[in-house]
Amino acid sequence: MASRVLGVKNLSYGASLAFEPGKGTDVTQEVVYFIKMEDGGGNPDYDATVPQVASVLQGYGVKIGTKSADYEGIYVSEIAYEEVAPGLWEAKATYNNPAKEAGGDDSNNPGGGGGGNPDQPWTQPPIYSWGADQETVARLVDAMGRPLVNSYGDTFEGGVEFPLVIPTINIKWNALPGSYINSPMEHQRIYLNKVNTTSWNGWLPGQVLCRSLNVTLTSNQGVSYFEYEVELACKAWKARNCLFARDMGTDEGDYKKELNVGWHKVLADMGPRYIDDTLGNTGVPRLEKTVAFKDSDGNPFVGFLNGYGGPHVMYQTGAGGTKGSGDPGIKPAGIDPANLPYFIAFDEFDYAPLTAFLPRRL
Repeated sequence: MASRVLGVKNLSYGASLAFEPGKGTDVTQEVVYFIKMEDGGGNPDYDATVPQVASVLQGYGVKIGTKSADYEGIYVSEIAYEEVAPGLWEAKATYNNPAKEAGGDDSNNPGGGGGGNPDQPWTQPPIYSWGADQETVARLVDAMGRPLVNSYGDTFEGGVEFPLVIPTINIKWNALPGSYINSPMEHQRIYLNKVNTTSWNGWLPGQVLCRSLNVTLTSNQGVSYFEYEVELACKAWKARNCLFARDMGTDEGDYKKELNVGWHKVLADMGPRYIDDTLGNTGVPRLEKTVAFKDSDGNPFVGFLNGYGGPHVMYQTGAGGTKGSGDPGIKPAGIDPANLPYFIAFDEFDYAPLTAFLPRRL
């Protein structure tokens, strides 16, 4: 049999009621639960930990914030665990009346309206702090989309470094084992160095990076809990004449005049060779249509592509209008399209559902 709650200890329903003028009746209840911890073979689990026991108790329906079945308006505020025999644990759950807190807030119930009980850190709301870092990105156009070229019209080799401010947010919160996660390393494996799959507080997918995830196991009043601290870095900027690498060759594979990117590596579409669709017949292998970029002296060079494997329109005498044979048709107002490179955005980090992990309040 699997680990399980055996039931309630006899005569463990200890309760006290006290009346205080101006505050009403204060109710406290203590319930002791028996928990049997077994290994996969049905033998007593001598190595069971408090987080594992807490997880079993939670599956039974008892955790911090659970409402008392015997008294109206009181909730579990503390659980103390003790191994009384090999594989046999007692969990003493203390239920308190939240009305005794200042303002009468439901402070012992994490789902209630209070600010948490100062004596029970795991009920406290998250703590947020904001800051900013600065990075640089290499661009071939300026902030207004004008090509960064010299007086001859050539781009600067390697692009030009531009400053970029990275907003950061630090979040601290506490969680009880079992009620949130049993293994902090599981959270690190899933979320650390990952970006958001869905939008989060106005930031688009791929723009929020979980850059740091620290967890400390501590205790208060005999209750073990985790202290979480996460740092997020939010990166957002606009890339011109760009598309996501994942969209190449799909119905979404059209270049955008402005593409919102975040933690992406944005590279110019360029290389030492291009495809000339005028060579060969239909069905001729791709390599037989491949031509190396060469200058007037016959020297090879790395040239810009048109976004679809063909030569950029800057190398052509006339602008085309179809994919693979010239200018794809993006012509921002007031800018000579012959000087605008095309860019491809690659994902720098894998994605993860950060919204399922981070605290709900912000």
